[in-house]
Amino acid sequence: MTDDNKKKKIIIVSGATATGKSDLSIMLAKKLSGSIISADSVQVYKGQDIGSAKLPECERCGIEHFLIDILTPDEPFNVSEFVKRSKEALDIIYSENRIPIVAGGTAFYIQALLKDVDFDEKSGEDPEFRNKASDIATTGDERDFIGFAQKYFDMHREMSLKVFDGCNDGKEALYRLLRSKDEKSAEIIHENNVKRVIRALEFYAMTGTPISEHNEREAGKEPEYDFVYFVLNDDRKKLYDRINDRVEKMLRDGLEEEVRKLLDAGYDRNSPGLQAIGYAQMVDHILGDTDYDAAVDKIKQETRHFAKRQITWFKREKDAVFVDIEKYGYDKEVILEHMLDVIDEKSRERISLKDG
Repeated sequence: MTDDNKKKKIIIVSGATATGKSDLSIMLAKKLSGSIISADSVQVYKGQDIGSAKLPECERCGIEHFLIDILTPDEPFNVSEFVKRSKEALDIIYSENRIPIVAGGTAFYIQALLKDVDFDEKSGEDPEFRNKASDIATTGDERDFIGFAQKYFDMHREMSLKVFDGCNDGKEALYRLLRSKDEKSAEIIHENNVKRVIRALEFYAMTGTPISEHNEREAGKEPEYDFVYFVLNDDRKKLYDRINDRVEKMLRDGLEEEVRKLLDAGYDRNSPGLQAIGYAQMVDHILGDTDYDAAVDKIKQETRHFAKRQITWFKREKDAVFVDIEKYGYDKEVILEHMLDVIDEKSRERISLKDG
C-alpha cells in the first residue's frame, strides 16, 4: 500500500451539471495557488463554447486551465486520452509547486485518473465488430442488426426483433442491445455517445463480461493521490429548474448559431463533438429532422437525464464529500469557506493558503 504522506495532492470539484463547479474551482484555485484541469468531455472541443458552458478566458481570473480547447470536433476523446493528458498537466502543475484542481462532471474520467484505472482500451478489440456496429448506427438497417445480434450475441431472430422493434434509428437499437446485456453501463453511457455504446458492446461480445464489472473491479484499486473529492449537490427539483433556465440562456447566447458555424466548417452529426447533448439535438433541428421547440425540449430532457445519471454515479463514490449548496444559501463565498475547512481537516499536512 502506498504511503499517503508521499502521495501528491489533488482537489476534485465535481457534481451534476449546473451546480456551480466552474466558479467554485476558480475560487479555490485563487485561495490555494492552484491550476485547473477540466474533467469535461465537451469543453475539450474548440468552437463548442456555449453548449458546453465553457467559461470564456476573461472569466477565468488568470487561473491556468488545462484540457480546454485542445481538439477539433471531429477528433475522438475518451477516458484513456483524458488520463494521459491529465497526467501531463499534473507534471506541469506540480513542477510549478501549485495545487491541481480537477473540475468537471465527467465522474468516469475522474475515477480513472485518481485510481489509475485500466479501462482496457485495447482488450477485446475487434475491428470487424466495430465497423458493423458503426454501420448499424448510421443506417439503422433491421436485417443488419438482426444478423449482428445473432452473430455476436447468440440471439435468436425473435429476440433480436424485439430489441429492434420501435427503434427510431440504429443508435437506439444498439443502446437497447447494450441495456439488455449490461444495464449498469447503459445507466451511465448516453445513447448519443455511440462510440462508448459500441465499445461496451464490443467488450461484452469479445470477453463475455460486462465492461461495467471490469470497471468496478478496477475502481477498487488504491488511489494514486492524496485527494479531497467534493461533490456539489442540490435539491433535485431546484437543480432541474436551473438546468432548464441554463438551456434557455444558452439559446439566448447563440447556441443555434454556434452549431450552424460548426456545420458550415465541415463538421457533421457524426463528429464526436456534435454528438454531445445540446449539439446533437440542435443539429437535428438545423438539418430539418425536428422542429425548434421539440429540439429545445429534448435538450432540456436529455440534460436532466444526464444530471440524474451523474447523481447516481456520485452516490457510489464512498470517498466523496457532498456539499449541499442549498444548505449554504447558494452563497459561493460561504460554500468556499466550508470547502477550505474540509481540506484543512482531511489533508495530512496543512495546505498553505495565499494571503487575501
